Amino acid sequence: MIKSIKFPFLSLGIVLLTYSTFGWYVGSSITIWTHELVEQGKTWGWFLQDQTVFLVLHIFAIGVVLLITSSLMAPVALVTVLFGSGFKSDSRAIFAVLFWSFAIVFMLRWLTDFARFLILLCAAILGKLELEKQNYPEWQVLSLLGVICLGGFALGLFSYYGLHGDYFNLYSWFLLLGEGRESVLKYPQHFLEIDFQHN
Repeated sequence: MIKSIKFPFLSLGIVLLTYSTFGWYVGSSITIWTHELVEQGKTWGWFLQDQTVFLVLHIFAIGVVLLITSSLMAPVALVTVLFGSGFKSDSRAIFAVLFWSFAIVFMLRWLTDFARFLILLCAAILGKLELEKQNYPEWQVLSLLGVICLGGFALGLFSYYGLHGDYFNLYSWFLLLGEGRESVLKYPQHFLEIDFQHN
């Protein structure tokens, strides 16, 4: 008898939609963040190029997606390290209390960003639980989640660039990774003006 495995389309659709929304949000905000970071860097005496900051912010967003999906590999060990290991001695307890005090202050200071992170984490947990419920092996669960989360992020990011006619940011992102980097660096002013015209 052949055993049929049901695929949780609804749950994974929610995961894909959540990460697509995050990609759209990053695409809509990245130019403003780039401009703010470059201007802030100038006040500190750093001379950052717009394109470099633009690429680093995209890599950081991809890193957040990968961090969330990879944190689901061993959630019990991660919780033990974060919450349980700090109270084995008095000095470690003091450092743990100070660390968590600062962490709570940062969470409250950037509450909207923290809420976005929690939404992404909850969506990934939902997808993992649904795939585990269908008796998929652990490696397959994490592989599928990685592909769905990164694919959803890329779909949202490229959809924003495509629908808003922001082909220069989309094209420059690929050129910065490839050999055509010099052609992007010829137009640094055009790089930041495209998104501001749409807003």
